[in-house]
Amino acid sequence: MTRLDLEDGKLLRKLIALYQEDQSNINYTSVLICLRDSNTWVCGNAELAGDNPADGNIESLGGYTFTPEILQSEDGYLFFPIFSSLDEISQDYRDMYSVIEKPFVEVLDSAKQNDAIFAVVVDPFTKPFVITSEMFDFVLSLDSNIED
Repeated sequence: MTRLDLEDGKLLRKLIALYQEDQSNINYTSVLICLRDSNTWVCGNAELAGDNPADGNIESLGGYTFTPEILQSEDGYLFFPIFSSLDEISQDYRDMYSVIEKPFVEVLDSAKQNDAIFAVVVDPFTKPFVITSEMFDFVLSLDSNIED
């Protein structure tokens, strides 16, 4: 797998579709391996960082801070929505938030910092793929499969 294979999210979406047709362990693991090396899209709120080091944003002086959007399922669980490509984010949703591209491993690191988050969900409004918090450490422990 190369960075070019992962660039547009098509491989990830194909693997997710394969898993949704056949929910075997090998298909689930294939998605996780692909995700581990993928960049994903995150919606949230970007705010201008203050120039005051006391605001906790020392790294972003003169820049922006970004707070990802966290959603709640009908049964009350909090989840971190991410997207395999910009095409998976509706225009209405994009109009409400700032959108940034983040490596999936950074998304998991962010999700792990909030104990209330039950899962990260890829493409939650189209063909959702759920990674529960109990799988976060497993995915982070996977070696990269990128061949450069």
